[in-house]
Formats: sequence, structure tokens, C-alpha cells
Amino acid sequence: MEYFAEGKRGILFLDKFQGKKVVIKKEKRGLGRIRNEAKWLRRLNKYKIGPKLIKAGENHIVYEFIKGDFFIEVYRKLGKKKSKKIVKEILRQCRVLDKLKVNKFEMHNPKKHILVGKKIVMIDFERCTSNERPKNVTQFCQYLVKINFIKRNKKLKELLRQYKGKQDEKNFKVLQKFVLS
Repeated sequence: MEYFAEGKRGILFLDKFQGKKVVIKKEKRGLGRIRNEAKWLRRLNKYKIGPKLIKAGENHIVYEFIKGDFFIEVYRKLGKKKSKKIVKEILRQCRVLDKLKVNKFEMHNPKKHILVGKKIVMIDFERCTSNERPKNVTQFCQYLVKINFIKRNKKLKELLRQYKGKQDEKNFKVLQKFVLS
């Protein structure tokens, strides 16, 4: 095992499992966050969200290593025009989370929560909860305003309000089209 990184709730190590590079995430404190992350990864992997969970223990999880850069770095390097496909995929994943009534929580500032490589993968699901009114799409749109991918204006505000009021496919598609225009 090789030390890789450290976050607020866990320490990450790199290792090999069945010939593939994996991340072993060990819980820092006994808060039960690793068990929560394992629960959500099991559920969300079915929808192609998150790194593939390989196994979970009492205070650690093992998942596939995702080679890539954080979304913000990729966006700064590529610019808006070349980042549209990436943003579209992130919005798709946010929409799936909203439909599943899952709130990820970090989407208003996902600086270290979205990796872009061969595929686009959200990471760090330890704070996920079930929620009747999830905010993944709207929070990610707020983040896009913050990084100047889109401009805050009356139209965006109205579209976000409509989607927040009724999280259906029609409102999502209209909002998505506006964000990607």
C-alpha cells in the first residue's frame, strides 16, 4: 500500500487488487462515513455514478482508481466551448441523483469531487443522504455561475426556480439546454 492523499474524513492509499490499481479509503474517525459511502456506491454504481466499489469493510472501502484531473482544472485548461460535453455528463449524473432522491451535498463547490479522464466520475459520497428535495442539479448550476461557465441572469434564475419547484424531465431539459448554449 502506498499513501496517496488525505481528506477531512479519510486517508487514501493506492494498491493493486486482482491486477488493477485501486484506492483504499480508510476512515479517520469512527463517524460511520465509510459505511455510508459504501452503501451509496453500491446503489449508485448501478447508474454508472461513482468509482466502482470493489469491497467494503467496517472502516475502509476499496474502489477502482480513477485516473484524471479535477473538473475545475480541465475547465480552466479547455475553456467553455471544449468543456460542454463534460458539463453535459455532469448534469446527467446530477439529474440521476435528483431522480433517485439522493443529495450529494458538495455540488455547489465540487472542486475535488469530479474527476475527468477517460470517463467523468464523481467521488466522495460519504455525506450522501436520501432527500425528498435533492439539489444536485441546482447546486451544480450555481457552481457553474461561480466559475463563469454561465452568467447569472433572470432567465437562469427562472429556470432554476422552475426545476426546483418541479424536478421533471421537461424542466431539466430546458435548464440543460440553456446552460449548454
